[in-house]
Amino acid sequence: MLKYSFYISFVIFIFGLIYRILQWIRFDLDTTSAGLSKIKRLIALWESLWNHLISAQALIMIKTFVWDGLLQVKILKSRPLQWIAHMSIFWGFVLLLLFHALDDHISVWVFSDYASTLNPFIFLRNVFGILVLMGIFVAFYRRRNNLIPKRISQKMDYVALLLIGSIIISGFLLEAFQIISENQFDSMLSDYMISDDEKEISALRAYWAKKYSVKFAQEVNTNDIELLKLGESVHIDSCASCHSPPQYAFISYNLAQIFSPISSFLNSLQIDAVLLFIHYILCFIGLAWIPFGKMFHIVSTPLNYLVNASTLEQSKNPISKANASIIALDACTHCGACSEVCAVEPINRIIGNDFILPSEKIQAARLMAEGAHPVILEKFSQGNNVCTSCNKCTQNCPSQIPLLGIWQKSKSELQIKGLYPPEKIINQHTAYEWSGLWNSQEKAAKKTDKSQKLKSFISDNPETYEACVQCSVCTQVCPVVSASSSIGSPIDLTPQQVMNLLRIGIKDKALGTQMVWNCTTCYMCQEHCPQHIPIADVFYELRNLANKHISLQKTGEK
Repeated sequence: MLKYSFYISFVIFIFGLIYRILQWIRFDLDTTSAGLSKIKRLIALWESLWNHLISAQALIMIKTFVWDGLLQVKILKSRPLQWIAHMSIFWGFVLLLLFHALDDHISVWVFSDYASTLNPFIFLRNVFGILVLMGIFVAFYRRRNNLIPKRISQKMDYVALLLIGSIIISGFLLEAFQIISENQFDSMLSDYMISDDEKEISALRAYWAKKYSVKFAQEVNTNDIELLKLGESVHIDSCASCHSPPQYAFISYNLAQIFSPISSFLNSLQIDAVLLFIHYILCFIGLAWIPFGKMFHIVSTPLNYLVNASTLEQSKNPISKANASIIALDACTHCGACSEVCAVEPINRIIGNDFILPSEKIQAARLMAEGAHPVILEKFSQGNNVCTSCNKCTQNCPSQIPLLGIWQKSKSELQIKGLYPPEKIINQHTAYEWSGLWNSQEKAAKKTDKSQKLKSFISDNPETYEACVQCSVCTQVCPVVSASSSIGSPIDLTPQQVMNLLRIGIKDKALGTQMVWNCTTCYMCQEHCPQHIPIADVFYELRNLANKHISLQKTGEK
């Protein structure tokens, strides 16, 4: 049954892998690549990988893969606790996979005297298992102690950790029960025992009960020195070449001692066979789940290193560029490193749109490529518009995903879908036209629900700008006014003129002015104002109020 279970899980893994690869050429991040032939994209993907591997860049790619991929040096420098978790889980599990799960294909080839029950292999197997469990503990610790924001941690993160942990724990328990199992001892006798002499078999049973902690249903005399000497002799002839003392398996051996008092009952239930079945099934589930869960990044992230190795090729070949963009979306491990350095993360705390955070925004970009619901696109558009393109997310990404390029592509695609940023929408009308639209909008909102009234604070308080003497210092130091004049396209209203609109009570006309929307919030005006008027703060609030008007207009509340 286990054999067929493996075949089923392996087939699911292969079909899942093919499915994910087809998704890379099926979906597009922008409409410009939608018309490209899917066959050509698949061929271009293979050619790109092959050309990179045989090019002069191969050594650079190998260095990047080892330094940033396998060793995760970038994470070590910025978040050592996360690095410990990643490295412990990854290397512990990979080493168990290579030298334990695949020992018939790798270990026996690397080590001429290999046997899974020999030291140092049983010792190293326990070390690797503990390494994985330590990494899982650190990962849970970071989440439980809010070292990772709850919005970044997802249910599937916990599922992945629990699955890996279950595989390791079931492995420890399996080895522990095999140590004390009479069934395992009898199976060894039938396979490897040279002699059929009952006296020698009894002696060997006594020796293994004494030295190897096997628990037999019938009482064995472990105090007979002569019997133990004979047992040792038989052991050297038949068993010693492939069996080391179980004490080297320091975790499993101690677990075996814990369950030793009830060993007879457990052996009668053949608990070792049950645990073997559970352990294998968990491993098969993990194998089948790789293409469909978070663990797929062990495939997609290294691939992302390769396809993004040559920016020159991507600039010349639109097919390679399309492939690189869509593969980059799958390379995200959702570690949250980008969100930790995001310059506009505080805005997320105020307005509650998680698509402001790069770690969530890349999920939205993937959903957009797959044809996401308009509501998701609306939130994605808002989150993308808040982005300042500071590129910190790209610089901090351990998977080397070109995040800034993805945001820029997404903005263009969202505009094609009719989701323009507020600063472009505002240019569709003059300040006076917006004034009329928003006045009628507020009147309708008041009739339907008083709570719909758009609230403002400093811009509605006369004390904010009553000290303004229209000295024009703010206009003189404003880089926006200076830049607009130098290119022969003067701004519609200067900062002191906007202040004057507010002073005389026509704020609605100030909301749609170019000055408010072109303001870079450099705070030069506010810092140089002799009357200490918070000009930049007022502009910022006016822009937020206008954006709320635009949002209401999009939903049809006019």
